[in-house]
Order: sequence, then structure tokens, then C-alpha cells
Amino acid sequence: MMNIRIHDTLTRKKIDFQPLVPGKVSLYVCGPTVYDFIHVGNGRTFITFDLVARHLRARGFDVTYVRNITDVDDKIINRANELGEEPAALAERFTGEFRADMAACCCVAPDAEPRVTDNIERIVAMCEALIGRGVAYASHGDVYFSVPGFPPYGQLSQQPLDQLEAGARVEVDAERKKAPLDFALWKAAKPGEPSWPSPWGPGRPGWHIECSVMAERHLGVTFDLHGGGVDLIFPHHENERAQSLGAHGEGTFARIWMHGGFLNFGGGKISKSDTSMKILFKRAFKLRTVLERHGGEALRYFCATSHYRSPLAYDVIVDGDDPATAPLRLPGLEEAERKCEYAYLTIERLREQLAVGKPGGEGAVAPEAESWLPALQESLDDDFNTAGALAAWNEALALANRVLDGKLDAPKDVRRRTLERLAKDLAVASAELGLGEADPRAWLDAHRARRCALLAIDVAQVEALIGKRNDARKQKSFAEADAIRADLAKLNVEIMDTPAGTRWRVA
Repeated sequence: MMNIRIHDTLTRKKIDFQPLVPGKVSLYVCGPTVYDFIHVGNGRTFITFDLVARHLRARGFDVTYVRNITDVDDKIINRANELGEEPAALAERFTGEFRADMAACCCVAPDAEPRVTDNIERIVAMCEALIGRGVAYASHGDVYFSVPGFPPYGQLSQQPLDQLEAGARVEVDAERKKAPLDFALWKAAKPGEPSWPSPWGPGRPGWHIECSVMAERHLGVTFDLHGGGVDLIFPHHENERAQSLGAHGEGTFARIWMHGGFLNFGGGKISKSDTSMKILFKRAFKLRTVLERHGGEALRYFCATSHYRSPLAYDVIVDGDDPATAPLRLPGLEEAERKCEYAYLTIERLREQLAVGKPGGEGAVAPEAESWLPALQESLDDDFNTAGALAAWNEALALANRVLDGKLDAPKDVRRRTLERLAKDLAVASAELGLGEADPRAWLDAHRARRCALLAIDVAQVEALIGKRNDARKQKSFAEADAIRADLAKLNVEIMDTPAGTRWRVA
């Protein structure tokens, strides 16, 4: 019987998941602040929760997945001023870039993607409600949440109040606050900044209140799952929880909190404030650059090699003294891309084999073909254990190649039915993992193009050599054909003679 268990950050325990409404799941994930391209650490978070939504749907739940867009914020305003661009135009531009990156990472679009600027009236209303309940106050055109007036504060991050620092992205004027930990719900307008009318004068929302409002709007006062990166536990999620419980009382808002681990470089999390990170960021950590080098599916596979709550080592090898110009390698992504290539080569072979001959009909299949998919799904049931799921996925691919290579000791009809079962179940697994869903030949061609660009391989030269080799084979000049194969190998090119013609890949 299916039993999904999820680790809850609030209780620090893995618990049996029972949705608020039987058969339905409500999921809210904090989205990006759209002032620039996101980095691979952000990408890991969004890939994680895309897989969460995929698996829950595969298990029969009707999932409503909400991921917001923060389109007004200090970072957006500052970046727009640097570029001489209107903040709204900058936010719109990078919203589009973010969506393109998510599509490249095989992330399904959320069911709702609310923006802060579309929820200003609701934000003002929640500020008024919090003031009315005595847990917020107005001061000089700002509105602050009163942390001392909310005793549960600190429960999510499990930090005593006397050890916490003020929870805001940007330092606020201490003279306007009644207590050091109080945080801004509404900020009075500054000259040249976007602003909206409010009972306290023109201004704009603080960072944290937006998610309380948008989650409530789309999922209700109480919902099932709230996700984000571990760096959001404090202050962002602690403050969200305080706002929503302050407005609606205990037992409301998120029932389970989920947080993904850091992507670590050199033993620490990604930080653009470090000098080395500033140099390497655009080359090795900006998601768009990584996608151009290795493709989104490789990043997706790489993220799945570790449990979502665990730190994931992101190794960067710089071959030279100057990190700005020296050749670099991302070995984890290179290995993940090889694994994806292996999967697509297998799926392509499988489809081509099944496109000919007669169906296997009813009957037995190899036992291994029946056990791997349940193992994959049970791994994901256990707090979305992607490493275990990948192990089962790779077992299925290995079995497919064994059968295709004629290495399964079984009658012909059993081999045929085994391939049919594998093809069917691999499609199911692909939909859950977000791997192997593309057209195999299209993916393999795109992968080859990326590798050629990275290694400066002349595609025209390769195609010309392959043409010469094919001519030599037609003329039965096999020694010449073998010599050309050796020349291609020196270029890191491996050729494969198939019924559909000669194909080639970058080794």
C-alpha cells in the first residue's frame, strides 16, 4: 500500500503524509526575485519541487502547485537603476528568462504563478488585519510585525529570540521599530521607487508578506506543503509563518515545511559576495551558462544524485591561474550528461527494435522488468529519495541493453515482451523523474552540438570524414575505412553503424 513520508522542517521529523483534502495536494514554493538570471543553486530548488509535484501526481493526487514571482524588491530597483531601466520592465524581462530556464530544466509550469504587483490590495488588507490583531503597528509610513507580540516566533528555525538577528533583506531604520527583531510588512515610498497607495501613505510591500498573501489567495488559509531552499528557513519562512498565524491563528498556513539543501562549492554555499565567486559566477554558476554547456536534463540528473535535503557538492575544475579565462570543467555535470546520453541511446534503440516485428502478446517477462518501477516509486514515496529512484532507473536501462544485445537467456517471445514492458514503464518513470521525455534523436543531436562547441570539434570535417568512410566501405576498402575511423577517434568522435545509417557521437 502506498505510504508517502515527508520530512517536516518544523518538527524535524519524517511524517506520514495525509493531505488536508483527501486526494488533493496544495503546494506553495517561493519563486525567484526577478532582477537577474538565477544560479544553479536556485535551479536545484525548483527542480526539486517540480519532481515533488510530478511524483504526487503520478501517485494519483490532484496537485495544485503555486510558485510566485517577486517582481518588486530592493534588488530589482537597484539593478534597474544600474541599467537605466524601469523596474517593471526589468522584472518582466527576467521573468521571461526564468521561465525559459525552467522549461530547459524540464520543469512543468506551475498551476499558478502569482506576482507581488498583482496582489497589492490583498497585502494592504493583511497588514490592516495584523494591526487589528495587535501583532503589527504603523510607524512613519512603514508597517512592522511585532515579534515580541508573537510568542511562537522562532519555532520554525528553532532559534531562541535572544539569538536571532533582525529578519529583513535590507536594514531598516531602527528608530522606526519598537523592537530589534520587528520586520517590515510595508515600506514607505522613497523618491523614484515604485509605490502604491495605502492607509499609511504611498509605499510598497516588504519581502515576506507577499508569500503569506499569495499562498492564501491560491491555496487557502491552510494548505499542505510549503517548499523552498534551506536558506529561506530564516528569516523568510519564519516571518511568513508569523504573519499568517498572526492573522489567522494557530493551526493555519503550511502543514508541512520542506527545504532543499545547499549546492556547495569548495565546502561552502554559493555566495556572489566572495571574490572568487564573482569571477567564476557567470562561467560556472549562472544557470543559463550551465544550460548552454550541458543542457537542463543533465542538471536535473545531477541534482537527483543526492537527496534533496542534503548538501550537493558542485565541483569546478579550472585549468589555469586565471579563473576568468582558463578552461574549466564541471565534472559532476559532465558525468550526469553522460548518464542522460546513455539513457537516450537506450530509449532510441528500444523504440527502433520495437518498431519492427510482431508484438509479444500476453505472457511472462524477465522478473527484473517487473520489479524496478515499484522500487523507483517506493524510493520517491520515502521523502522523495531521488538517489534510490535513479538506481532503479539505471537498472532498467541496463536490463534493456542486455536484452537488446542478446544477453538475456530467455525465449524470443519473453525477450520481446520484456522490451515492451521496459518501454512502457520507462515512459512512466520519465514522467515522474522529468528525465528521458524528449525525442531521443533530437536530444542526442542537441547534446552532440553542445559537446562539439565545448571541444571545438569541426562538425563539417567530421561529416566529410564519415562520408569518405561510407564510400570506402561501399567499395570494400575496409582498411581505408578503418583508418578513417581511427582519424575520427583522434577527434574524440565515435561512430556507430546502424540499420538507419552511420551515426556519431562525441566520446
